[in-house]
Amino acid sequence: MAKGIIIESVKDALAAGSNIIQSAEKEVMWLLEPAILALSFQFGIPNKTKMLIENGGRVREITRISGSSLDVARKLFDNGEEVPYRSVRRSVHACRRQEREHQFDQRE
Repeated sequence: MAKGIIIESVKDALAAGSNIIQSAEKEVMWLLEPAILALSFQFGIPNKTKMLIENGGRVREITRISGSSLDVARKLFDNGEEVPYRSVRRSVHACRRQEREHQFDQRE
């Protein structure tokens, strides 16, 4: 990323984040609001984090998890990213379990 760059919008911030992920070799750690994490999917950032993880790197997300952001957390876990709160993991796993049960109920 160029020195002295001015980030004026969410789009600029996500572009800068994308550049950081591309240049990372070992680990990236984010502290972001769930809405920004959700928006990152539109910019292809999870594809870049997945490549970093596949090359032996780590990606950790610190974010606020609520009922409305469980879907984002699940996508992060599925991507191999870490959200380092046990209660969050339980919530995501509980959400997945409910989905499986719902799918099973629909088959009957």
